[in-house]
Amino acid sequence: YVLDTDAVALGEPEDIAEAPEIIQYQVSATGVARAVFTAQEQQALATSLVGASKAEARAALAARPAIIAADIAYTPGWWFERMPRLESRITVEIHEGAGPVPDGTPPATPDEDSAYLSRPSALGPRPFS
Repeated sequence: YVLDTDAVALGEPEDIAEAPEIIQYQVSATGVARAVFTAQEQQALATSLVGASKAEARAALAARPAIIAADIAYTPGWWFERMPRLESRITVEIHEGAGPVPDGTPPATPDEDSAYLSRPSALGPRPFS
């Protein structure tokens, strides 16, 4: 993860201790950390998906904290729901997520069928404070 410096917000300094020659302040900050998914990580993901069933592929995607949502699509449409046995036939596409979610917004709760959107994808911001 990389801190999005444009999204950093500093709070007001608060006195936490005061003495004749020393004053201590506390400042809080909030920001957004964005996931970074390198080409090497994409290659390793494709390798780990070779021959996997749809359930195994979903588990492999869910095990990577940088991936917040993913679609798995099979082409041609008649293809059985199993990842190809050749790594070169697996495509990993990365899509940037939306910006930070406003304070007080509840997290999304996707239904079972839409929890994973087509092909391993979708990186997004992770709140940080």
